[in-house]
Amino acid sequence: MSVSRRALVAKLEGIVNSEFVRMDYTDAIKVLETSSEKFDYPVHWGIDMQSEHERYLTEKHVGKPVIVMNYPKDIKAFYMRVNDDGKTVAAMDVLGAGHRRRSSAGKPARGAFWMCSMRA
Repeated sequence: MSVSRRALVAKLEGIVNSEFVRMDYTDAIKVLETSSEKFDYPVHWGIDMQSEHERYLTEKHVGKPVIVMNYPKDIKAFYMRVNDDGKTVAAMDVLGAGHRRRSSAGKPARGAFWMCSMRA
């Protein structure tokens, strides 16, 4: 087994064996707003979190994969079930430490074309 393959297997085993932390979107935004981290993209309730925000939550705040739930209805698809509060929807994202959804140019990461085609 090559070094890169071993590293990949170790990383995947680490994810599988991790306890995923659950966090409401509102709580995630509070964590980001109160952190001393300087983000390129501003943080406030209602934003669609950027990769830098997701990485902070998974790598620096909890050090584990994070399931973010109950997003603002305005940033998720119209067909999501609206929660009783009328402001959020029953949506979730699983964030993994070190995982990036987008390239630094804002384009989909290589191999993620299928994810973008599903959102069209």
